[in-house]
Amino acid sequence: MISCRDVTKLITSDQVLYENWLKRLEVKVHLLMCRHCSRVVRQVESLRKSARELWEVSDQPDPGDGDELESRVLHKLLKK
Repeated sequence: MISCRDVTKLITSDQVLYENWLKRLEVKVHLLMCRHCSRVVRQVESLRKSARELWEVSDQPDPGDGDELESRVLHKLLKK
């Protein structure tokens, strides 16, 4: 059985997309059984969605301006 640590690592880094079908199946089965990892997946999806929305609205901010972008993402997440 795949561990929560491994699932979280694969999900947050998008590595799961490049794994073989057996590993992806292991992750899916784990997510069906583990509410904690399922919550992490929802949180990561929410972060990605917020980041995409901010990117579109902000006319592609300067990549060196990470602090300002981070605070805007956090602000957007806390509003939900």
